[in-house]
This record gives sequence, C-alpha cells and structure tokens, in this order.
Amino acid sequence: MLRRLVVILVACTLIAAGAAMPALAREKITVWAWGEAAIAIQEQIKPDFEKLYPDIEVELVQMGPWDLMDKLLISIASGVGAPDVSEVLRRAFSPYAESGGLVDLTELASKYENDVLPAAWAQSVFDGKLYGAPGDTNPGWVMYNKEIFDQYGLDPEAIVTWQDFLEVGQKLKEQGVYMTQLSIPAGSWGANHYTLFLNSRGGNLFTPEGQVIRNNELALDTLRFYNELKEVALALPQNDPAIWTAWKEGRLATMAHNAGQAAVLKQLAPELSGKIRVMPWPLWAPNAPATTGQWGGANWVIPEASTKKEAAWKFIEYMTFTKEGAAAMWSAGQLMPSYIPALETPAFYEPDPFFGGQVPFDAIRAREIPPLYQYEWIRAEEIIGNAIDAMFLQGVSPEQAWNMIESNLARLR
Repeated sequence: MLRRLVVILVACTLIAAGAAMPALAREKITVWAWGEAAIAIQEQIKPDFEKLYPDIEVELVQMGPWDLMDKLLISIASGVGAPDVSEVLRRAFSPYAESGGLVDLTELASKYENDVLPAAWAQSVFDGKLYGAPGDTNPGWVMYNKEIFDQYGLDPEAIVTWQDFLEVGQKLKEQGVYMTQLSIPAGSWGANHYTLFLNSRGGNLFTPEGQVIRNNELALDTLRFYNELKEVALALPQNDPAIWTAWKEGRLATMAHNAGQAAVLKQLAPELSGKIRVMPWPLWAPNAPATTGQWGGANWVIPEASTKKEAAWKFIEYMTFTKEGAAAMWSAGQLMPSYIPALETPAFYEPDPFFGGQVPFDAIRAREIPPLYQYEWIRAEEIIGNAIDAMFLQGVSPEQAWNMIESNLARLR
C-alpha cells in the first residue's frame, strides 16, 4: 500500500512539474519588407510558414522601400541592427551585393536556377555568386473602372494600342475624368514608370553587358509618348492619398502600371470590389508583338550579421522557391513570381471577386516579358527622374530631356 502511494505521489509531482514547465521557445526571425510584399507576408505567407515551421516565429517590420534600403545599408556597414531577412529592390541591388555584408546563397539556391526566369537570376548575381533570392517579376497591365467605361459607353476591348488609349483619354478628359496617373514630380517612381513603357517595347537603356545604349531612338520615342500621356493623366506623386480618392470618386478611369499596384488598391479602396477590371498592356501598333514590360521586382537577402541564418533561409526558400509560397505572393500581393513552376498552381487561374470574377493572371499571360537590364540604377533613376521633371514642369522638349538622360547615363559607365 505504501509503495503504491509513493508511486502515485511521484507521478503527481512529475505531472505538476510538467505543467509548470514553459513551452519551448520559438526562434524569432525579423523580416523587413514594404508594400505589396508586406501585405502578402502579413496576410498569407507568415501564417502558412509558421504552420509549416511551428518552431519559427516571423516578426514583420514594414517600411517604405527607400527608408528600408537606407537602413539596411547602414546596418550592414555598421554590423548593428540588421534584420534576419530583408527585401531589396533588384534594380538597386548592386551596392548591397558589393558590400560584403550579405550571405552567399549560391550553394543553397543553385538547385533552383533552371526554374527561375533567367533575367531575374542574372540580376541577383554579383561576381559569380548569388546574394539575393529572386522574388517577384512585376509586369505591367491596366486596371480600369468598369462603371466609368459603362457610363461613357466605352468598350475596353476597343483599346488595342496605346494610340487607342490616348484617344479614349481625350474623350474622358472632356468629361473631367483622368485616363491614368503619372507621378509628377517624377522621382524614382516616374523614372521606373517610364522604363516600364520602354521595356514593354523590348527596349532598354543599357546593353546586357551594362553599356549605355547610344542614339537610342526607341527610348526617345517612348519619352515622346510619355510626355503625350501626361495630357490625359492625373498628375500626383505616387502613393499620394489623393490618387485613391480619385479612384473612389470616379475621377480616375484606369491605372497603367505594374500589377502589384492592385494589392495596394484592394487594401486602400476595398469599396471598389467588383467594379474594377484588368486588361492586358496595350500594343504599340496593331501588328506589334504582344509584350509588356517589367518593373524589376525584388530580391530577398540574409545579412551576415543575422544569428538565425538557417531559419532565415527556410523562410526565403519557402517564399521564393516553393509553389505554395510563390503562389501566396500572387494571391495576396499580386506579385508574379520569378519561380516558374509556381505558375502551374491553381492560384493563378482562380476568379477574383475584386475584379468582378475575372481571372487577372490572364491579362499577364497574354503578354511576353522582355529582359530588363539595370545598372547603377539608384543614380540612373535620379538622372531619368530629373529629366522627366524638366520635361513635365519646365517645358523642356522630349528631345532635350532625352539628351540630358543619355549624356548623364554615359558618365555612370
């Protein structure tokens, strides 16, 4: 009897001790991101990843892109305050790759190389090594307000070319409605918006080897078009709250921009659900190639200062190199992945209630995406943006503005 009582008391003691023991601590990784990617991480990537890896907790820190990238570069240089994972604009990647402060991902990611869009992979390599996992490749499309088109008897299928787009814009302008939005003052947004149009014609400012293309008639002609587009556009800096107000009030008919802007529109103007549609990027002539441009996308990096590199890589690998993670970036953030196998998943072919039941990815797969070559891009953006502002705000001709761009870009290389 005594022996039985002792066994019971020991068992009770062990149970009580177990109940008092704290749960095993989860490993926390800090992730820096912005905009559409941050939306996707918060809404879908984080919960799905933490379910797959219950021992890892993701702490998302959201910032504006340039604020984030400035802080990241400072933290890499000082060795203090760096996150475990960070987003970096691919077009501005070179200073980070050259810093020596990022983990070399070559060995970890090499098995995925043949499944990634070649241009995105190439833009993530420095000195033969991969320092950033290629995330999205953000193509251009056109979102439009179906109610406005119906109100003025406009047929979206009649907008085949950019000339058609301008002509519809002139009609809407007479009714006090803007056709699209341009970032004025331009800044980096205007520079990259112009480049999106140029790339959609198969054009570039640099050769694949990084040399400035001289006597670039296609770039000049695209700048002429961009100047003409201003006549039917809402002139506001990108992300100005007045843009979303104009959408809601029916004063903005379309947004010819990168596809990721849809995630922002959904978040800031949810009342437009069911009223918005998408169309493929218009052609440059009736028989021109069916192409669109790319905004450039982002890379995901691990700073050397991170003490949780293994967990950080698991997060990046899930987000960029699995069908589930890459598809979630599309579903929640409208970001087309560079990881090609993800395009096989049902997420890309599901009707979207926000777009009135359309399958929005259809507007992207209707177009080919030419390669985009960007070098010294932080400085290039400033050069391009300043010239666009001179054209828009000071009356400089497109020819003069292009001369400014070409001559100043040549000094970079």
